[in-house]
Amino acid sequence: MAGLGSRGGASGLIAQEKLEVLWGSRGNPRDWALRRGELIDVQRIIAEVRKSLDSLKEALQEVKEDIDEINAQILEIEERLNAVEQNINDLEAEMQALQVRIDAAEDSLTQLEQDISLITDELGEVGGDVTQLQIDVSHLQTDLTALTARVTANEADITQLEIDVNELEAGLPSLTVTADLNTAVRNKEFQWSNTSTNTPLAASFGRGWTVASSANDLTQFGVINTTGQTYVRFRTGGTWGAWQNLIDLYAAPFADQINPGATPFPAGYTAIPFFTSNELSGGITLTGNITFTVPIAGIYMFETGIRIVGGGSGQPPPGTLLGLSTDTTTTPTVLRAGYSTTGVVSTGTGATSLIRLVCMERLAAGAQRRIYFYNGGGAAYQLANAGVKITRLSA
Repeated sequence: MAGLGSRGGASGLIAQEKLEVLWGSRGNPRDWALRRGELIDVQRIIAEVRKSLDSLKEALQEVKEDIDEINAQILEIEERLNAVEQNINDLEAEMQALQVRIDAAEDSLTQLEQDISLITDELGEVGGDVTQLQIDVSHLQTDLTALTARVTANEADITQLEIDVNELEAGLPSLTVTADLNTAVRNKEFQWSNTSTNTPLAASFGRGWTVASSANDLTQFGVINTTGQTYVRFRTGGTWGAWQNLIDLYAAPFADQINPGATPFPAGYTAIPFFTSNELSGGITLTGNITFTVPIAGIYMFETGIRIVGGGSGQPPPGTLLGLSTDTTTTPTVLRAGYSTTGVVSTGTGATSLIRLVCMERLAAGAQRRIYFYNGGGAAYQLANAGVKITRLSA
């Protein structure tokens, strides 16, 4: 309205003055005539006023349109403000929910700290158990290593057993030469040549077999190809024993004369040299000595065959007692009870007596024995044979 007053203030005032002049002296014709021109001016002014009013209307319309546009903008702003307010309300609600979650998280964190403290205490208590468990694991690893070695060995044994079973089922067409009989520790046959080692007889050819309880406890038999002599030896606790002659095929084991005629046996006890079935050399060997050192513990048999002619000059009279006794290196004065044997010269002048004397004794390895011949006569007598054979019978 202020704009309206300012736009038409001067024109309105002029019109008002002219109207007062026009109508102020209505009853005067002369004045009326005079003022008729003024009326035209007033009409013109009114027309101008109308134009001004039309302009004003247009201005007002524009203002109205501006106001409508501003109102629309205000309405949009209000809607946006309402949306912002709603967002603020939503955010406040979310912040309240978040605060609740934060409070719950703080409670959980407090509980977690308590749990961590408890777990730390329990870990301290478990530390000793972990150390013991590590020790147990180490022991298990050691046991596993040993078990793996045993499995490997068993696999090798199974493989060899399969080979052995196949060989037993099919029958071996021939035997390969074993270079060292100490390696023939399985239950099977073998053969050796003159270059093989640990054989019953050096530089010999032969065949044999093994009877084993294990690789460390077994029995080996060996047969010489050319003579048929049979030997046996044992392995106990991993230690080999010497070969022993089982079958002696020599025709005359006592053929050599040990006591020649120039050296007759005097009366009493005389230690005599001996033949021995030597376990190391593998045959009957004239040792030429009178002291026997036991090579391997066991039961030993001492035997001699005496051939003597009695009744003649320089010969024992019939009925003379002859004996064999095993004793220490000290010459005895009597026959050793339980370890001696005796025989009697046959009656008749010129009669030949063949007396076999045998003694047995269990001896430890390293023990020493001498074999004494006892002449019960009153003088020295000549014996055709007086050799002693020593054999280990068993362990």
